[in-house]
Amino acid sequence: NIEDRNHCDFTALRSLLLSHHMQDLKDVTNTVHYETYRCKKLTAMMGGGEGDKLQSHPLAEIEREVAARQSKVDKLEAEMEDVFKKKVEEKEGRLSQESQDEETRLQQQTKEVNEMRDQVEKDRENFLRESGSWQSGGLKQYNFRSVKS
Repeated sequence: NIEDRNHCDFTALRSLLLSHHMQDLKDVTNTVHYETYRCKKLTAMMGGGEGDKLQSHPLAEIEREVAARQSKVDKLEAEMEDVFKKKVEEKEGRLSQESQDEETRLQQQTKEVNEMRDQVEKDRENFLRESGSWQSGGLKQYNFRSVKS
């Protein structure tokens, strides 16, 4: 009977070996067996068959994919920035053109107002001259007292 401690030291040796070598067993399982499993799964995910030999390490493949995606993102960012700059330039051009148009319109309206002011001033002078001539000469011609009502 190997389970009897009085008769055999098997249980003590078993617990000693298992406890002593348990960490080593865990490390080997993690490094060897898990990495092999992971390598096979990554190979299968990348399109390679189970029997295909790896061309490069799966982590290197992932790094290449990340670099390719990053370069694609950088390219798209550059394109978006160019589009943004073009839109800003177009908008600035439109604003500049509108500003020039408004300035031209303002000058035209100022010119029209000045012409109207000059015309009003001329009309005023004509009015004053006519009213002066009417008051001085026009009233003397008519004799309001001789008119009987």
